[in-house]
Amino acid sequence: MQIEFVNLPGNRALQESNSGRLDGELMRKAGLSMEYPNLLQISVPLASTNTVAFALDKNIDVDKGWDSLRKHTFSYEMGTKLIEQNTLGFSTGHAEQNIKAAFRQMLHRRVELIIIDEQAGLQLVREMGLEGTVHMLKPAISTTQLYHYVHTKHAALANKLEILLLKNY
Repeated sequence: MQIEFVNLPGNRALQESNSGRLDGELMRKAGLSMEYPNLLQISVPLASTNTVAFALDKNIDVDKGWDSLRKHTFSYEMGTKLIEQNTLGFSTGHAEQNIKAAFRQMLHRRVELIIIDEQAGLQLVREMGLEGTVHMLKPAISTTQLYHYVHTKHAALANKLEILLLKNY
């Protein structure tokens, strides 16, 4: 079976997949079917991801997970459902259209933290030449299992994919 990957911003990708214009979603958190009823979650987790904080001050304490963010100003990329849902009602955070702009805000001390997937954050720090200036804080804010989703029109494929993944899990 041939697959074509389409890279879209988070919310738009989910809308396109839920509408059936795209066939599914790769590596998303569990439970999206509640908000996007046309997406079927493949029940086998494929990976996990760490959501972490990056900061100029490496001494900021984030050992209380999501609750740690209540005391600090932070930014993240718009459409990142995991962050949006876990910081709902926090007055200290806001979403940016572009994650590089969020990092620049931190460099100008408009926010204390950037909340992002660990691998994406490390890559951006390298790309932007911020090694030694921007620090990844530990521990991770959270660790999340990731799953594939397919549109309901591919329900038969979803079952086959699940069986195949279970054999190799």
